[in-house]
Amino acid sequence: MGSVIAILKAGGVVMIPLLLFSITAIGLIIERTRYWSRLIKRQPRMMQRALILYQENEVAEAIGF
Repeated sequence: MGSVIAILKAGGVVMIPLLLFSITAIGLIIERTRYWSRLIKRQPRMMQRALILYQENEVAEAIGF
């Protein structure tokens, strides 16, 4: 842990924003990965529901779905 602090001190003021933005970027990458994986898993069910609504002539509801 001491070496990390030493590296931050050696880098100066620029290192702290870089560290904060790097942590934020990693968090965003994780969040977007989770979002897209859930969407891909959910898509077949959504498509089936939309097709059923369309076949039942519920076009407006299928579009809003």
